[in-house]
Amino acid sequence: MKKLISALLMLAMIATVIPVAVIGTSAETAANSGNWTDAGNYSLDWAASLVKEEADANTVTVDSKNYQILGLSEQILEIKTAAELAGVAKLTNAAADNKKAFENVTLVLTADIDLAGHNWIPIGDVLEANNAFKFSGKVLGSKEKVDGTGPAITVSNMTVDLSADGKYHSAGLIGGMSGGSVKNLCFVNASVTAYAGTIATVVGMALGGVTVENVTSDARVVMTAGSSATHDNLGGIVGKAQANPITMIGCVFTGTLQGGTQTEKAGGILGATNGGDGHLVRDCVVISDGISGGSGRAQDWVAGTGGVIGVAANGFTVENCYVNAVISLPENSDNERVGGIVGAAWLGGTLKDVQFAGVVAASGMRYRGALIGAVGNPNNTVTLTNCLNTGISAGYDGGKLQFALISNMNSATTTLNATNVYSTSELL
Repeated sequence: MKKLISALLMLAMIATVIPVAVIGTSAETAANSGNWTDAGNYSLDWAASLVKEEADANTVTVDSKNYQILGLSEQILEIKTAAELAGVAKLTNAAADNKKAFENVTLVLTADIDLAGHNWIPIGDVLEANNAFKFSGKVLGSKEKVDGTGPAITVSNMTVDLSADGKYHSAGLIGGMSGGSVKNLCFVNASVTAYAGTIATVVGMALGGVTVENVTSDARVVMTAGSSATHDNLGGIVGKAQANPITMIGCVFTGTLQGGTQTEKAGGILGATNGGDGHLVRDCVVISDGISGGSGRAQDWVAGTGGVIGVAANGFTVENCYVNAVISLPENSDNERVGGIVGAAWLGGTLKDVQFAGVVAASGMRYRGALIGAVGNPNNTVTLTNCLNTGISAGYDGGKLQFALISNMNSATTTLNATNVYSTSELL
């Protein structure tokens, strides 16, 4: 019991440090005009040191100048305005897919960024390419301190709207990213919308061991449709972690997620993992009045909606996290797995020092769990340590009220290790 009380105190401490600015759902903003990467809206003044006389394999050509964005040595570049941040997107998007733009470079944002007025085009905008990337730099918020010791930076009024072209996008502040990190940013009044793809506030597709730390978001993230031929992912902070494990520490999501007709995976912090054991989500908080998965899916086994992670297809740890959210599926959804912490866990994983205090709601033949919706493949282990449910995870199935911490264990050979696991829900 002492361990449980200690865990709850840690969760309470996390909740007290959530910035007031991110509580609540994004407000409406005035209509934007054009894109930030359109001529006249971006600035490349900050990139003067990257200009080369001759073009080569490491340069891109923008506005008749050659900028080296590949093969760079370790260095710091300061970004002070929205136009300069748009310049990062302009240069990165001039590179071919699967090139590691700005690898070894730390882009330090030293002033708050207001992205009102124009539609944001992601840094590393990836079209029609599942698992592609363009950006590999480090983005660090450090107000007035280029050495990285300053407080977090606020990025306000970011609107990403890629819904009109009917294409698959990796989208967020950053679209496709391999390696690198994003730290110390607070997104206020943000909105991310796409027809299909892998989308979130911060990074759409994260490959190659990305780190996201001390990031908050109040974004409204919406998939308008989705594709039956691709695996669509929706995340509050990151859409999907592919290949090498992702590390996410100290992230807060207070916005909403709305899946489209084919959105398979939706998670308040991370939409999905695929490839590489050891994915870590720690010290994170989700407070939301709407995390909703999609109504269809490309493949049944990969579908899931969760408060922290939608689908964990590989080994994972969720530690010291708190969720108070309404998590649901549309009335006629073909997706089946909904969990307060993780929607579906396929190759085992660990929940430690977590609390769910929200509502999991799904009708009919749905796997609803206050902690995990469903556990998949055989011969794997799920470990629950110091876990508390004070929320509600219930629904009617065949005229009977169903309630569970883990709704479905898919195989008799799956091992469940549980220590100090409690539920205090009042069923309605």
